[in-house]
Amino acid sequence: MPVRHKDSHDWLAGEIGAAAESLVLAWARGEEQAHGTVSVPQLRALFAVDAHGPLTVGRLGTLLDALPSSASRLCDRLEATGLLARQAGASDRRATTVSLTPAGRELLDDVRRARQRHLGEILAAMSPEQRTALLEGLTEFARAAARANDD
Repeated sequence: MPVRHKDSHDWLAGEIGAAAESLVLAWARGEEQAHGTVSVPQLRALFAVDAHGPLTVGRLGTLLDALPSSASRLCDRLEATGLLARQAGASDRRATTVSLTPAGRELLDDVRRARQRHLGEILAAMSPEQRTALLEGLTEFARAAARANDD
């Protein structure tokens, strides 16, 4: 195994990876609140519909990297629980559109509040300077990631 020095990109990537795992675990704690209601794939679908507005089932499948039949079954389950509503297309009844119901929006709001509350508890254990440095670092990381994804 190669030795990783503190000034190497490999070492830094490993350290950031470990910190990111902590962040992902903290983020997931907010999702735990929804686990009695929906599965993780169903929650991903709800977040996708929320982010992109009403979607066709096919587009939702593409966003989730799922087969159209799998996306359709996922929507069936979410519609049965009252979290998602389907509407047949006006010109093409096969182009079914899905959108969040008020109950679906409320569930996502609850998840977001739980995530924010848990992250707030962790951030409260950091100094103001550490919180500022974290925010600045994550902001720059997000910008660099966006540039890398544009290439």
